Amino acid sequence: MSTARASLARLVGAIQLGPNVRSVHLGGSVLSGMDDEVSDLDLWVISDTWSPESLAGLLIAGQTVAIGDAPLFHGIDNQGVIVDIRYGPKVPDEYAPLGPMEADPLPAGRIEPESLITNFWIASYKHRKPLWRGLDAMAVLGLHFDRVALLGAWVEHDTGGAP
Repeated sequence: MSTARASLARLVGAIQLGPNVRSVHLGGSVLSGMDDEVSDLDLWVISDTWSPESLAGLLIAGQTVAIGDAPLFHGIDNQGVIVDIRYGPKVPDEYAPLGPMEADPLPAGRIEPESLITNFWIASYKHRKPLWRGLDAMAVLGLHFDRVALLGAWVEHDTGGAP
């Protein structure tokens, strides 16, 4: 079982506890059965008011970005799985609805705000996928982005400000 699949029930069960969550949908490699040890978890939450902050005890770090008419939370859960959670009123066809899942009580926690370190951490996790899958040429591009982030951290450290 992939680590993404192991996190699925825990995260979905917690999301479904939200008072205004109408449904949760699964997409990506976990849905298609092509997931492996470095797969991320692609979810879509149908709700007008849901927020990733409701999962603060299960998510370590991440950021929400605007993509089209539905926000995307891109982060890491406390099991080391990259999670991509889109949320909004409509779901695309490439996602499938999930049935009810039991949830354990949510542990206390908070989602670390977006920062240079958080972005580097998330990107580094994402770049391990090509190495795991034997796509070495793609890994070079990921390492380039890591290098740029580290240079930004160096500039920030030396100047006391954002790069």
